[in-house]
Amino acid sequence: MSIRSYQDSSRNWSAQSLSVGSAAASSTAVFGTQTYQVRLCSDSSLRYVVGDSPSVSSTVVANTGSLLPANVIEWVTVTPGQRISFVNIASSVSATTVTETSA
Repeated sequence: MSIRSYQDSSRNWSAQSLSVGSAAASSTAVFGTQTYQVRLCSDSSLRYVVGDSPSVSSTVVANTGSLLPANVIEWVTVTPGQRISFVNIASSVSATTVTETSA
């Protein structure tokens, strides 16, 4: 059981749209002071890493990142002040949305 209980439904707080190619794309802003969960979705398969670093290399994301399958909504636990970085597995550029949520 987790320390923090998440609701089945959350308020959308802030959303970022990213174009992700073969180079690592990072969120432009750090997660807000009240953000403990984000919703991810992309139109193609990606790998992603959440962390405190302002940017992560494509190699690191491609080798150690978690898989986000195409057209699947993924909920990820984060800490305020962190960022997320993506790299596209496919050769095309994908449209990716990161939505910060709150209870």
